[in-house]
Amino acid sequence: MNEEKVGIKKEIDETLQDDNFKPALFKMLGYEGGYTESDGTPTNYGVTQTTLDSYLKQKGEKTKSVKELTASDVVNFYRDSFWKGSRANEMEEPLRTIYFDGSVNMGVPNAVKQLQNIVGTKSDGKYGKKTEKAVSEYIEKHGVEDLAGKVVDKRKDHYDNLVTKDSKKYGKFYQGWLNRINKLRGEYIGDSVSYQPKTDKPK
Repeated sequence: MNEEKVGIKKEIDETLQDDNFKPALFKMLGYEGGYTESDGTPTNYGVTQTTLDSYLKQKGEKTKSVKELTASDVVNFYRDSFWKGSRANEMEEPLRTIYFDGSVNMGVPNAVKQLQNIVGTKSDGKYGKKTEKAVSEYIEKHGVEDLAGKVVDKRKDHYDNLVTKDSKKYGKFYQGWLNRINKLRGEYIGDSVSYQPKTDKPK
């Protein structure tokens, strides 16, 4: 981990008081790098320039380079866009961190759709009252750990589909994605499931 990333995590640790958000944020940031320009897209702490521009515009604030992100910027961005945006803040562990991380990695609409598919409600990517009720009923019947495990299963399917659709574009991320969900599953669910690459993955 580079010194800049260590520094911003230390600053977040010293200032962020939310006992549920802090560990979920730190877990997610552990998978995100510092400043890069992968595929020509400036990205810092997992925040792309395009996404940051859109977020600041919605807030009526002046845009800035992702290189200039402060600890406060990182906290506010992830809390507003993904923690509360996905409604992970209303969930319990182990679902909370797993679902939040997926929302960041795949986008909130995809994460919500996967959740909706599992609990049997309309898959529209919008977490409304019907989805909330269906999630609650599913957890009451099957348990939160069961739901968390199925959320990770759906995420594996999502990665498989991306690589099958366009291996040239997504193949380079595939093993990293699998490593990420294997670590999450091992730490938060603790079962013996270990996701492997699809054997028919295009070359």
